[in-house]
Amino acid sequence: MGNLRDMTFGGIKWNAIGNITNIVTSFVIGIVLARLLTPTDYGIIGVYSFFFAIASVFINGGFSMAIVHKQDLTPEDCSTAFWYNMLLGVIFYALFYVTSPLFADFFNIPELRAILRVTALGLIIGALTTVQNTLFVKQVNFKTISLINLLCNVISGAIGITLAYWGYGVWALVWIGLTNGILNTIFLWYFSKWHPQFVFSKKSFFSMFSYGNKILGTRLIETVRQEISSFIIGKFFNAKTLGLFTKGVSNSKILSTNISNILCSVTFPVLAKIQNDDIYLISVYHRMIRLSSMVIFFLMFLLAALAHPIIIFLYSEKWEGAVIFMQLISFSLMFEHINVINNNIFNVKGRSDILFRLEFVKCAIFLSLLLLSIKFGVVALCIAMIIYTQIAIVLNTWQTKKLLGFGYRSQVKVFMPYILLSSISILPAYLMTLSHLPNIIMIILGTVISASIYICCLLYIKDEVFNQYIWNHHTVKQLRSFFHAE
Repeated sequence: MGNLRDMTFGGIKWNAIGNITNIVTSFVIGIVLARLLTPTDYGIIGVYSFFFAIASVFINGGFSMAIVHKQDLTPEDCSTAFWYNMLLGVIFYALFYVTSPLFADFFNIPELRAILRVTALGLIIGALTTVQNTLFVKQVNFKTISLINLLCNVISGAIGITLAYWGYGVWALVWIGLTNGILNTIFLWYFSKWHPQFVFSKKSFFSMFSYGNKILGTRLIETVRQEISSFIIGKFFNAKTLGLFTKGVSNSKILSTNISNILCSVTFPVLAKIQNDDIYLISVYHRMIRLSSMVIFFLMFLLAALAHPIIIFLYSEKWEGAVIFMQLISFSLMFEHINVINNNIFNVKGRSDILFRLEFVKCAIFLSLLLLSIKFGVVALCIAMIIYTQIAIVLNTWQTKKLLGFGYRSQVKVFMPYILLSSISILPAYLMTLSHLPNIIMIILGTVISASIYICCLLYIKDEVFNQYIWNHHTVKQLRSFFHAE
């Protein structure tokens, strides 16, 4: 178990370092771009993101999870997956190229025709690297992935900022995505030891597809649920409203979604190795919920409390309309990690059939809530997303209780203390936003005071996870010793 622990924490460390570095890099680039571009520019990109997300799910086909899960993986399996991805990449590019005039007419955005035909090239480029990236994940080699992502973000971001400064508008965003994909392909092919052979095995295909088809269906439904709101706003409102909504969502996702993705990407290949040891699996599963909840709930409450000064300080007053979206989506996304961890367990146990049925039911509920709320405006849609998240937790934990005996009540007892402590701790930050202090002062003081209160609360209740993984971590202990000596 020692090697498994080292692998887990090694993977988490490099994935966290990579994600944090890339989040910071993308965040800085995003600030500069938002000041140079307009909400409408972002909204134009957002109107077709739903369709590209669907295409990306099909191109992957669930084969990535199958490659990670398969313990007797062969080079023939990898080559089969590669050529399957490439075929679908070409098919979807041709489809978007032909239908681009229809998209332009549907959304009443004439320039969308040319934009789609260029952006769709990214689907073929992405298909070139799916297997290489997955193999690095299977090896829990997040160091290489992180370094590649950092290089790609910095270079493509610099190109995008230059184009935005020169007045290229929405095309700056188009070329950021395309350049990032091209660079990612070059680096992954250079550093990967695996390269495709001209082999396609029907046996390998059906073996992986039998595992991955339900994951494909699940991800397809998940993607519809996650992206459909942008499609609806783009169609029934306008590109500017969608741009403001997108900015609010992206700021909310910076913390919750990225932390959840770190946990999901690292823990799946690790937990897959102990999928038959239910006792150890439940122990790790329980600790993951506690650790992620301790961090995410506080950060998301703080983000909602400081939304107004953050938006105005970073992006200027032209983005003020994004504040309410950022606040409401933060309350929805703060529970996302609970659903992500529960969903991951179904894949680890090879029960993608349960996940597929769950996602189908949840998607139907989500779409119903959207249809009921959209006539009342985008704010009502955000509130519907908060309601949906709570329903999703109930449905997910109902199934995990049947599978592992760790259900809704048990999980609420784990994360509820962090909700209560977080909501109390961020009150000073929120009250500070009602003052007339400069935005940067509100952000800094609000964060420092609220974080200090939260840490004191965790120490007071002697939280086991906080003491073990943070307070008594050797780096923190060295800092404490340094200041004590001073």
